[in-house]
Amino acid sequence: MDTYHINRFEQVFRPLEHMAAVGWLYPEAWRQIDKFRASKGKNSLPDWPDWCFLPMAAFYAIVSKEAGVTRLPPHLLPDVTRLAAIGTWRYTRGIYRFYPDVSDAVMSAKISSGLSSEVFFRLPEWCVYIEMPEREWGGMSLHGFFAHMEWDTEEGRATLRLLLDCEEGLYPYPVRLDADTLDVAVSRATKAARMQSMGGGRFSSTSPGNANASMADNLEPLVSLVLYLCREDVDISEQGGKTLNSPILEANNENEWLEANFGYAHETVRRWQVGKRMGLISYTAHDPQPDGK
Repeated sequence: MDTYHINRFEQVFRPLEHMAAVGWLYPEAWRQIDKFRASKGKNSLPDWPDWCFLPMAAFYAIVSKEAGVTRLPPHLLPDVTRLAAIGTWRYTRGIYRFYPDVSDAVMSAKISSGLSSEVFFRLPEWCVYIEMPEREWGGMSLHGFFAHMEWDTEEGRATLRLLLDCEEGLYPYPVRLDADTLDVAVSRATKAARMQSMGGGRFSSTSPGNANASMADNLEPLVSLVLYLCREDVDISEQGGKTLNSPILEANNENEWLEANFGYAHETVRRWQVGKRMGLISYTAHDPQPDGK
């Protein structure tokens, strides 16, 4: 049975399954996340940009508390990045499906210019899940991936975080932004990516196969899909024709991000169709703005 058909409502949502696993493995995680967010810039906690849901340092503290340690052993480090993606996605629960012609065009485009962090600030949600039916990555079946922006509180740097949802497990890969090319962006994070994408932790105990052999080439199609979601002219609609209207992109009050209203309950999973009206497109991955600016 095709559980990924775009018009099928009774789908098995893999992100929800991962979220349930997190809730079982880290039962205090959701309460701790809310506590950290409510203390943003208060009670000795540092402030961070509004486009970042919660810095990785907070997720590190949550995993450390659950493990009963102040410094995590290497085998638990992957859980920090996995919890960060799933915990951030939980807040809005958006699942994005590209129409085949659009995804093929976007994924085949080369990212020829630098990766500016400002472009990725236009993600429609703090974390998105992009479905990847019948795709492979690094020799593994790839069901989809999470994508979110993270703020490094120590270095003051923006990082695009990808969490790949493969059949064999969940594999996190950071992409350091504001680099001249994707190769440079990936190489800057290669050491961290190899450590974080190794097995271990409480989520997974498998290795990422041959994914690291050509990391930049493997990640480029996925980064291109994320870039497309950040376009001003992106074609996103819900089943039934409702257009996505993200309060994140409109927030201009320093506290508004804490009360962003997406118009539906947090428990609701929303499925968004990407490229329905555009069909086969002419696309350049380095130009996320419709006017070329």
